[in-house]
Amino acid sequence: MTPAAVKRCAGRCGRELPADVEHFHRHVRSRDGFRARCRECTAADRRDAALVERLGRSDVTTVADAYRKGMEDGAAAALRVLRSEGRLLPSDEEAAAQARAERVVAMADEALTRRRG
Repeated sequence: MTPAAVKRCAGRCGRELPADVEHFHRHVRSRDGFRARCRECTAADRRDAALVERLGRSDVTTVADAYRKGMEDGAAAALRVLRSEGRLLPSDEEAAAQARAERVVAMADEALTRRRG
């Protein structure tokens, strides 16, 4: 039994994974037959691209704006995107944390109200 070939992901994770279709997409022209980035990094890149498109179409210019617009699902990606575009101010991270805290408190209050009534 020969050991499976190992390939290092060229994406953000940089992990060493088995070079197989479970971890990498096929790529006919590459030497080993697989893409350089693992499936997880490829999916994350696609999610980030979708977020960039959504941020570009909206008036979102800060992470706090993203939270207010209900884009919490992409908050980490929003941080990366806004930083890379130079649109993130240092105080935005504090505002994003505050917006997240306010949302959590509101959800807790709503749950408490449902239990009581």
